[in-house]
Amino acid sequence: MVIVFFSKNEKMALEIEKSLNEKVYLDFEFVFSKDPDETLTFLEYIMPQFAIFDLDDFEFSSPENFQKIASDPWLGNTGIFGIKDDKTLPVQVDYPFFYIFTPFEITTQMPRILSVLMKNENLLFRTGIIQDIGNKGVFVIQSDIEDVKAYAELIASNLCNRGLIQTAKKYAIIFALNELLINAIEHGNCEITAEEKKTWLAEDKKIIDLVELKKQNPKIASRIVTLEYELLETKVQITITDKGKGFDFIHYLNNDIQNITGYSGRGILMTKCFIDAIYYREPGNQVTIEVSYDESNIKLPLGLEEHKILELSVGEVLFQKGDKSDGLYFIVRGEFEAWIDGKLVSILDSSDVFIGEMAFLLRHRRTATVKAKTASQVIFIGAKDWIDTIRKYPLYGVYLSRILARKLNNTSITVSSLKQI
Repeated sequence: MVIVFFSKNEKMALEIEKSLNEKVYLDFEFVFSKDPDETLTFLEYIMPQFAIFDLDDFEFSSPENFQKIASDPWLGNTGIFGIKDDKTLPVQVDYPFFYIFTPFEITTQMPRILSVLMKNENLLFRTGIIQDIGNKGVFVIQSDIEDVKAYAELIASNLCNRGLIQTAKKYAIIFALNELLINAIEHGNCEITAEEKKTWLAEDKKIIDLVELKKQNPKIASRIVTLEYELLETKVQITITDKGKGFDFIHYLNNDIQNITGYSGRGILMTKCFIDAIYYREPGNQVTIEVSYDESNIKLPLGLEEHKILELSVGEVLFQKGDKSDGLYFIVRGEFEAWIDGKLVSILDSSDVFIGEMAFLLRHRRTATVKAKTASQVIFIGAKDWIDTIRKYPLYGVYLSRILARKLNNTSITVSSLKQI
């Protein structure tokens, strides 16, 4: 995994590399690129997973540069970050940075956010062939407040980049998740009372220090927060569960924000303003929010926008074992079952990207019967269309190669494990 920093600031480059080496416990290669003329070439040929730009250096952060990056499908799955003293965007730059750090955050937020994203590298950043976090799943979060923003950004950005929500709703979800996850850590896992928090803040102390103080208790330090998500037909449902004792959530949900004078309860009521539904389960250590999708067109990969979307109902067969393989299917949404000789062998969803790519590339007949497990949507890409798409967007050929390599690697690991049994 490659992380590149574009800047002439050697001191900052050393600081970033040191911070990542000390706090990111995953394999990666850090590259410092200080030649503005080679920026686009580096991105196009090295294809790093993450690119960090020095936004205080105009040679690297000109609107022209970012416009070229945004319009180049080859760069569609590189996560673009920025570093700037005041976090504001450069003049006239309208570009979807995943996050903008201040120099101070190089040693705090940067390694944490990159760690979360590196563990979930199948997150879709902007364009290209869509591979995402799937239709449902669970994140296990330690009681670290600094990790919260990364998970909130991960969920919200994925929904936005899939075309399910618009930018305004993206920031609403980020706000809601930030509030609820922090509540789960502070008041749930760490058992910080409203009065205790008020007294601590009144002494001009940081709440993160109080959390760390509480975590000196081994029982509290071992507690986790789970973040579960599921993409339903018309909405996303997100559930947050902590290990605390719960609280009188009915009192706060029924309160009026104008009646609140302190810190306690304000976040819950503000969250209600940004989402469609919120409900707690007894005793109050589990909360679920729902956010409806925006009325918008489904976001499709470049080159596939004009292809017809095929709708499948539950149980409908996409193709049968033995059928001629004259193309592959791109999964827009939904889940599929693969059956061989009456046996269910796998479940596929949008994180698998394609269905039937192996038989198509090898010119074999279909090796399994695939049918919709849920109401689903796919795009059929015939041989000619696929070749024309690759010619126009070479990234897709490389991307398909990576998908196949990953599947082969997973198969090798499984076979190796079986041999050891």
